[in-house]
Amino acid sequence: MAGKLINSFAWDFAGRSVSQFAGIIISIVLARLLSPSEFGLIAMAMVFIGISSVFTNLGMSSALIQRTNPTEEHYSSSFYLNIGAAFIITLLFIILAPVIAHFFNNEKLTDLIRVLSITILISSFSVVQEARFRKMMRFDLLTKANILSTVISGIVGIVLAFAGFGVWSLVVQAVLARLFLTGYYWLASVWKPKLLFKIKAIKELWAYSLNLFYSSVIDTIYNQLDSLVIAKIFTAVDLGLYSKAKALNRFAILYASYSVGAVTFPAMSAIKEDRERLIELGIKAETLIAFVSFGLLGWMYVSAETLILTLIGPKWQPSIEIFRILCLSGFAYPISAATLSMLKASGDSDSFLKVEVWKKIIGLAGLTIGFMFGMKGFLLSLIFTGAIAVWMNMFVTGKSLNISVGHQLFPLVRYLIIAVVATVITWFVPVGFRLHILNFTVITVIFLSLYFGMNYLLKTNGMNLFNQQVSSLIKQFKIRFI
Repeated sequence: MAGKLINSFAWDFAGRSVSQFAGIIISIVLARLLSPSEFGLIAMAMVFIGISSVFTNLGMSSALIQRTNPTEEHYSSSFYLNIGAAFIITLLFIILAPVIAHFFNNEKLTDLIRVLSITILISSFSVVQEARFRKMMRFDLLTKANILSTVISGIVGIVLAFAGFGVWSLVVQAVLARLFLTGYYWLASVWKPKLLFKIKAIKELWAYSLNLFYSSVIDTIYNQLDSLVIAKIFTAVDLGLYSKAKALNRFAILYASYSVGAVTFPAMSAIKEDRERLIELGIKAETLIAFVSFGLLGWMYVSAETLILTLIGPKWQPSIEIFRILCLSGFAYPISAATLSMLKASGDSDSFLKVEVWKKIIGLAGLTIGFMFGMKGFLLSLIFTGAIAVWMNMFVTGKSLNISVGHQLFPLVRYLIIAVVATVITWFVPVGFRLHILNFTVITVIFLSLYFGMNYLLKTNGMNLFNQQVSSLIKQFKIRFI
């Protein structure tokens, strides 16, 4: 299991790295070709579509992964349920698009929303295939699909942006990305749905997934509230600046947490009866996440100005402060990922739902108070609510699995301290080249040398686990390509 887990993480992390690198390059080109207001328009259109996307899954994916021996009835029934839900939601968006556009006082959104809603229906055709790949830990196939869809859709988006299609280049890019991803899953999957739908099978899956579905709905709505409020109160330009800063910040979240969470959840589900092994695997995942996420967030904070000016240009300069504050709050999601994976894998979906509800209540209070002080007040509130969310996740997981918060938290603190020290030292190093890219390069070298150097000298577990992933990745590369 350990070797397969490391191999799976290496594939997922490598694929996400390549996909994110390609995505970053594409995003840089598009950001230089398009304006913040055009990115703001697409962010407005995606607010309600992002919320509704959770209804195309209905928690079936996690239930199929967690279930020990799902049958053909479970797979096929889930497949048709997802498509049915997606069809209804897509139809509603086509009908209600003018109402949503009126809500945002921007009639341009009507056609954007109608076209983007097609991605919901397309996505529903790949939910079961993706769940099967994850359950079998075939992250090599998921990796190839992500890279292919990102590169092809990105190239088309760039060509359209050059041709003057404006915001529509982003719309076409989003639709094609989902279309190619779904198409690859179907071509690579040996499983095809049968003409089979059993209510009994759905009920068996819902016995586990219903609470996760409720939790996902709450989480998705909550995560879209910031964009919803900014779009309603401020302008498309403000939302464009915020969405771009948030997208860059999610770079760390996706790198640090998604790969680990995606791999460890099916791995922990396979050993859910052995609580000691489950906890051990969860703590290792938390340690690896902390090492990677604190390093990335520290690097992005200290290099924020040179990073944004180098990559996307001076017209995005107002997003620098937003980006830095988001980096300070960015620790919450990565650290919670492995913690909640333990809770999900154990089968305690009741506790999972309860902690999500309480976190969102606290988060809504923070959001409400924060927006009373403007955009900056809202951003600062994310730091405090994020810290509370991490503690709550660890408390509930610990209570369910009989481990203390300290047992989960203590291994992570050292990476936070190392990242802070490396950030402070780098901040005070005088760097004043005329070219932003030279400043960015020097700052990056200094910070990474300090961060990795201190972890190496202290012989931290996170450094050892990270080296294992890199070694496995290199080994897999040699086996497959040399």
